[in-house]
Amino acid sequence: MAQIHNLSTDGAIASPSAVMKRLMENFMVSDYSQTLFYGGEVASLRYIYSGFDNDVRQLELDITASLQTMYSRYFANVEVFAEATLNGDGVSVDIAMEISVLENGAPYTLSEAVNTKNVLALYNSK
Repeated sequence: MAQIHNLSTDGAIASPSAVMKRLMENFMVSDYSQTLFYGGEVASLRYIYSGFDNDVRQLELDITASLQTMYSRYFANVEVFAEATLNGDGVSVDIAMEISVLENGAPYTLSEAVNTKNVLALYNSK
């Protein structure tokens, strides 16, 4: 059973839907360099976007690979879909992501749509 332990008084997060949501939240706000212990293993949208050079297909592939690896640590049969669209400003990108998993034979799906301006603003506000 997938669980995420945290430092709040809530204890472990055990609901598959809640675990999926927390993983996505972590992906949005984590900093790739936040740890030396897990070097190279932190899934971070900010880090992926920092290497973006207007190749939306490569951005989609990088997001898909990162989410696939992260969710596969917690769930079986993970399927990830990512679609990126460059906005007219030539800098910000709309990203749609969908993750489907199986937990004890039951399917769960999480969909998330973000704009990179919003993600970077959220990260920079912390």
